[in-house]
Amino acid sequence: MDCIALQLDEVPVDFHDASQRRLHTRDGVSELRFSFFERTPELPVIHEGQFRILKWGNKDKAIRLPQGGWCENEQLEAGRWQWLQPEQVTIPANFGRQSGRWYLIDSGVRGVLVKDGRGVPHVYVLAEPASHYYHIMARHDRMPLLVDQRI
Repeated sequence: MDCIALQLDEVPVDFHDASQRRLHTRDGVSELRFSFFERTPELPVIHEGQFRILKWGNKDKAIRLPQGGWCENEQLEAGRWQWLQPEQVTIPANFGRQSGRWYLIDSGVRGVLVKDGRGVPHVYVLAEPASHYYHIMARHDRMPLLVDQRI
């Protein structure tokens, strides 16, 4: 998944003004889009019951965090991210995009929050091996770990 879309009516009003550059319309419905291909990618996150917009992964080689925007769920479960004291979070989303193809997301995406050496939070999308359908649709061997849904 390289982009998510979240309907504007699911975003707290406090975030509307700061998010105008992300605003798009799909079938007459306003949504905010968050892309990993942005210069400084961000994701909406529900953390400790609060809606926040945080850095998506890490593209800066000078920061001592894994590069990229995804965490393989198998690595997390095996304890390979334990040194980062990861916290599981939910990434609210209505649509995801991979390889230019949008797909519906019912209840959000699972993610993991870690902090860099300065205490700045970064969020990684949890990924699992792609289902046959996802692999054919998105041409990718990993897919996001969705909340109460499997594609």
